[in-house]
Amino acid sequence: MEKKTLLVIPHFPLVGNVLIRGEALAQGLAKDFKVYLLSWHYTPLEGAPYPTRLVSRLLGILRPRRVFPKDRVTVIETPFLFIRNPRLHFLRWINTAIVNRILRDYHIDVVLNELAVVNSKDLARPHFADIVDLPTPGELTRWQHQAAEARGVVTITEGLRQELQRYGLQAEVIGNGANVSKFRAASGEAVRRTYGLGDKFVIGYIGNHEEWSGLTFLLDVFKGVKLVIPEAALLVVGPGTEVTRAKAKRDREAIADVVFTGAVDVATVAEYFRAINLAVLPFELDPHSELSFPIKVIEYSAAEKIVVASPVKVLASLSLPNVNIVPREVGLWVAAVLNLRNTKWQPEWNRQIDAHDWQQVAQNLSVYIRTRL
Repeated sequence: MEKKTLLVIPHFPLVGNVLIRGEALAQGLAKDFKVYLLSWHYTPLEGAPYPTRLVSRLLGILRPRRVFPKDRVTVIETPFLFIRNPRLHFLRWINTAIVNRILRDYHIDVVLNELAVVNSKDLARPHFADIVDLPTPGELTRWQHQAAEARGVVTITEGLRQELQRYGLQAEVIGNGANVSKFRAASGEAVRRTYGLGDKFVIGYIGNHEEWSGLTFLLDVFKGVKLVIPEAALLVVGPGTEVTRAKAKRDREAIADVVFTGAVDVATVAEYFRAINLAVLPFELDPHSELSFPIKVIEYSAAEKIVVASPVKVLASLSLPNVNIVPREVGLWVAAVLNLRNTKWQPEWNRQIDAHDWQQVAQNLSVYIRTRL
């Protein structure tokens, strides 16, 4: 039987140093569908004034369409107005018209949409909604509008499912994952050589470090660890608005052995996960972070690392044997790191981590979609 053609609209465009949920699901869904993945021109301008960012996003509508293969899917990079929470309906109308044109041009059978700035209710094909973040009030209204005629709605955590249910949105939980075999097979030796880490005890924080990331809290924790483990080092991998503040704190307080790598390519990021001895997730807790599903925890686990994490709700439900949930107090975190520094990975844990491979997650979503079509 010929595969149905699926268009995945991710919540964020493809960028070179980040693997987004939409792309990971698209690659996994290619087993059962002929998959097209939507993307658009995007210039990262974090920290730039709002008018500068707005003009850059508006200029995206002038970019020509590009179509190219990427692994098992075909990427359609299209003109698009990527403006979050647009107040003007015509912006969403333009984006929806663009997507409808793609549906016709590529004979799409079904759409999986993660983006509130497309009115998937007005698309000319059956559609599913994938809600990956806690919506703002405006986004929530739009998701309610879209879900009214959706074949199904999925979301990433039980906590977010319950929050959506309060507003009449019934959703199935399909969590996040990792390319487990890739992380297990990687070697961290080259990374340790590059950054002069040698035989140091390396605490690693890998991800996108925005204001909720807890980087400055982590630096205070690291100072306490350094008093007991002089050979400790802190490796911070990835970009984000909080990196500048954290660097300033490192320099102002003369905290030794703290390395910021900036963004690294997604093709080599597994090597950074393997290079560390102990992983951390020091998220500040707010409604968004508490209902999130941090992919990096699955990636840490795929790389066979012990993790110290803030009490993000989804982590308690996952019950991963290597993840230690610790209240966000400096003294408690210092004690946890010291207690766990010699803890070894147990091979029997791998079977539990395998359930979070992106291919398995995508297969669960594929079954959900196919049974509802």
